[in-house]
Amino acid sequence: RYLKKLAKRRERYEQHIRKQVRKGLEEPRCTSEANATAVQGMRQFDKVEKALEAVRDVLDMKLNVRELTFQRFLGSAEQAYLSVLDNLKAVVAVLNSLDSIDVEYISMRVKQLQRYKDKNGLSENDEAEIAALKERYELWKSQLDEAAALLTKNEEALTAMEKISARV
Repeated sequence: RYLKKLAKRRERYEQHIRKQVRKGLEEPRCTSEANATAVQGMRQFDKVEKALEAVRDVLDMKLNVRELTFQRFLGSAEQAYLSVLDNLKAVVAVLNSLDSIDVEYISMRVKQLQRYKDKNGLSENDEAEIAALKERYELWKSQLDEAAALLTKNEEALTAMEKISARV
């Protein structure tokens, strides 16, 4: 009974995470790069659901549910599935943080200051502002790179799930 209770609790948690991730990936984003990342994440979300179902179907056809091998393969597939979900949850968090950085404003403001510099030179405040803007842009870029790295890990996990199906 205790294990069944834990399984139900885990299933409710997974459903909650799936809803949260789907909602986060479906939100419109401020930049085309962030939108492209969200679209890739959404595709992975759909793929991982299908991949887990495919593994379950293959295992059901080939093995008995009570066999240890069945549980081992299913456990590996579920672990890969949960890893993808965790990574997608992190991608949503990164995308949310990216939305707070207005890249268009940064670009526009740096260009304004550069034009002003060409005509009149820059004050210390102007130079400090340019440095702060460039730092914010680098932060945005590093966050986007982090999301890309998480999506790459997901592709590896999806490949592992396909290998599990093939091995069975």
